[in-house]
Amino acid sequence: MTEQIEQKKTSRKRRRFEERRQGRVWALSMLYALEYVSDLGELFGSFHHLIPRCIEEPEPFEFARTVVLTIHGGLEALDGRVQESSKRWRIKRMDLIDRNILRLAAFELFEHPETPPKVVINEAVELAKKFGAEPSRSFVNGILQQLCQDNQIDLGVS
Repeated sequence: MTEQIEQKKTSRKRRRFEERRQGRVWALSMLYALEYVSDLGELFGSFHHLIPRCIEEPEPFEFARTVVLTIHGGLEALDGRVQESSKRWRIKRMDLIDRNILRLAAFELFEHPETPPKVVINEAVELAKKFGAEPSRSFVNGILQQLCQDNQIDLGVS
């Protein structure tokens, strides 16, 4: 009986992890699209139309929507924090994918402290591997490591 309960807990955690991962992918896609479209209603509507899974799996879409709304509402402040940790790179000069991966990860680091920073960085690096150019993973990792250091975010590494 205890084993079944543990399996259910593990299954729920795994499902939540997969939902969050899908939500990050959709959030990144939306943030990228926002570089070209400024109307949030049109943006969210087009994702429901283009991605039927948004309707079938509302949790990842709602996570992505919340992330995009929050980032969009506090973009200058978030970009300022990323900018401070990216000593030699102005945010506007960064590759669009890298810039939005950094925004997404910084949002999670500051707004979702329940997600371990190592997980946030790892997920950001995975997004960079999947969607960015070859040097993106190192670039994203380096800036996020510096962002954590500059903001006294413990990575749990001894």
